[in-house]
Amino acid sequence: MYMFTGAGGRHCCKFCIFELSLHSPISYQSMLFKKSNKEQKAAARFADKVSIVAAGMSIVGEIQSDGDIRIDGSIIGNVYCNARVVVVGTGRVDGDIEAVNIDIHGRVTGNVKASDTLTVKSNAIIEGDILCSGLQIEPNATFNGQCRMKDQPDAETEPVKKESRLRSKVS
Repeated sequence: MYMFTGAGGRHCCKFCIFELSLHSPISYQSMLFKKSNKEQKAAARFADKVSIVAAGMSIVGEIQSDGDIRIDGSIIGNVYCNARVVVVGTGRVDGDIEAVNIDIHGRVTGNVKASDTLTVKSNAIIEGDILCSGLQIEPNATFNGQCRMKDQPDAETEPVKKESRLRSKVS
């Protein structure tokens, strides 16, 4: 970290209003947010692993990540993730999502592809096709589209013939 000496003392940069002491190292995060040590350690442990699109934030464009993504805000574009994507209740994605695991509590307008598990929570809305290995849909969730489980043949299934259903009822 660069240190600047100004009229008031030592600062981390020329724009900083906080004076730093040589005897008490302190981070900006702890000065600004006043979290307990336990909260700071927990936040530091996950801070570099989860990317957050905060509520009220909108992103237009493609997102790619090797770590987890939590979407509280809005994304207009595709999301590609090598880990977990969570679209919370306030979250909205207008585009495709591809990830290992996907949890949807909010709204997705686009195709959803999970190489492992897709979980559609209560009150979630998906308008698009689903491709996944495992699927969980809770009551009151809305899904409008087609669903295909991985490792299933691409051939279309034949419709059930009325005659075969009638024969089974008679026998």
